[in-house]
Amino acid sequence: MPSIKSHLYKVGLLWMKAKRKGRPFTLQEGRLWLEKAGRKFPAPPNTSITPVSAHGVPCEWIDTPLSDTHKVTLFFHGGAYAAGSLHSHRGLASRLARATGSRVLSVDYRLAPEHPFPAAINDTVTAYQWLLKQCNASQIALAGDSAGGGLVLATLLKLKEDQLELPTAGVLICPWLDLTSQNPDLNKLASRDPILYKSGLHRAAQMYAKEQDLKNPYISPLFGNLSDLPPLLVQVGALDMISVDGIALANKLKDINEQVQFEQWKNMVHVWHFLGDKLPEATQAMEQIGQFVNTHWH
Repeated sequence: MPSIKSHLYKVGLLWMKAKRKGRPFTLQEGRLWLEKAGRKFPAPPNTSITPVSAHGVPCEWIDTPLSDTHKVTLFFHGGAYAAGSLHSHRGLASRLARATGSRVLSVDYRLAPEHPFPAAINDTVTAYQWLLKQCNASQIALAGDSAGGGLVLATLLKLKEDQLELPTAGVLICPWLDLTSQNPDLNKLASRDPILYKSGLHRAAQMYAKEQDLKNPYISPLFGNLSDLPPLLVQVGALDMISVDGIALANKLKDINEQVQFEQWKNMVHVWHFLGDKLPEATQAMEQIGQFVNTHWH
């Protein structure tokens, strides 16, 4: 059974969505909303933040008292490729550091529409290459939420194509993997989703891809060659319309005997992890992430 807190959170989100009468946020509204949300769920006490440039890509090191300096989680924030920042996701990234017992390198990749594809994936690959000079790939895990989860998979595909050593594992939190939004099951969930709008997904996809084919595997990595990837953890919420992407990914990986741990959380919304210690299910999901990553460090 879902916690009372998760029920109240869902009801509150549905009320907000009804109040907007089906109108998704504008770009500026979405950016502002995500930054404000991040301030409501800040980093835990005793978290250390250190700005750093990874071959010119702005990043920050996040350390907690539990962080092992020999283990790194490379984190890509969500925000539909057009919103989000180091600041908005600092709380989520910090709790990820605490759960995995690692340092987190959070990447401030460039956003659309000012910087459409391939700017974001160029930045994530650059950050990974910089990180490889600091530590061994076996001590690196990738993690991301929503669009950041899509970037995790797209980055792995690019690293594989470039014949770079792959990280030890990947964590995809409610990943956005198919920017075509053509999965018929997505429409079935759209009316129940208290956060996302299909029209908003379409607009964000167009801003990010611009003139490119949405089925380009570096834009929609669900269409890529998924063989020979590191073990992946995929977490989705049952009330999230893009949970269909995570389900499709898990099924494809299982069909080709790739290692995947798939979790569908009942009654959970898109990236419920964001609420951190204020939501029991967020804490439990982070604990699952920590257990998964810690079984794959070498």
